[in-house]
Amino acid sequence: MELLDWFDQYPLEALPYEIGFILLAASMIWYAIVLKKMVAIIHEKPIWILPLAGALCILASVAMHSIAYVFLLPRMDILESVDEITRFSAFMLQWRAWSLTGILAGGALSLIGGGFYYRWTTR
Repeated sequence: MELLDWFDQYPLEALPYEIGFILLAASMIWYAIVLKKMVAIIHEKPIWILPLAGALCILASVAMHSIAYVFLLPRMDILESVDEITRFSAFMLQWRAWSLTGILAGGALSLIGGGFYYRWTTR
């Protein structure tokens, strides 16, 4: 099976999720660039790395979500026994949990970076 065949199976209803989180990651990268310039002005530590790392976490989460749709879900068709389906479903739940943890980590890192900057500029 070619890669293009797998993308034909990709559900269109998942695209807004992917596009939205890619745009969020792009805005977080822009936030990191602006924060880098602002931190240079006040001569503090390089906390701009936190939102940049957060953006990378979100992009990893989007990649995991895409892998689940393109590569993992089509494998459900070849499962035959209840035990195989149960194990694969448990694996998919863990995969999705790690994907959502990436989104949580991305948001937390961005918030921590902004919190440090706020604290430094308001003291």
